[in-house]
Amino acid sequence: MDSTNLIVGAGVAYVGGTLVWHRMRIARSQRHGLELSLLRRVDATRVPPQAAAALDAYAQAEVARMQGDAPARERFALAARSAIRKAGGARSGPGLAHLDAQVCLGHLCGTLSLEWVAVGALWSITRAVRRFDPAPELHLSLAHAHAILGRSTEALDELARAVYYAHGARFYVDLVLASQFVEQARPRLRQSCL
Repeated sequence: MDSTNLIVGAGVAYVGGTLVWHRMRIARSQRHGLELSLLRRVDATRVPPQAAAALDAYAQAEVARMQGDAPARERFALAARSAIRKAGGARSGPGLAHLDAQVCLGHLCGTLSLEWVAVGALWSITRAVRRFDPAPELHLSLAHAHAILGRSTEALDELARAVYYAHGARFYVDLVLASQFVEQARPRLRQSCL
């Protein structure tokens, strides 16, 4: 019985230590990687008109984030997801899949649910990319998911794909030009946007 408790205790300590190490690595990558505030943006031109209520709820969640009102932020984020489902769901088009991913990554991804929500969103967006590619808004959402998980190289790759598939649309070019990390890590990507 004592050896079983010892093994269980060692397993719990190992898992806990691994989780702490992983979180520290993510925090360091987020601090020195792509700016999450830039990747939280939504390309509203790609969201279909029937999802106006979802876009409005997302905007209200962003305002609540700026005001530091966590309960309102979560309430508006859940309202946005509900409106997305009413508009046809994330499977009905790339614009709704993009908005759904941005809501999850920007507002429903908390301290305890970071990996769960980010990896789930990454999986969902990857399926949407296979279904709707080329869709620059989906590549922006993939960049956001990778940045949250601390994967700066993958985030930069997806941001470059977003610019490429957008054919130089101002929204995506402005994201690249506003990022100091892109300027340092991928100067050629920044130069291609000038």
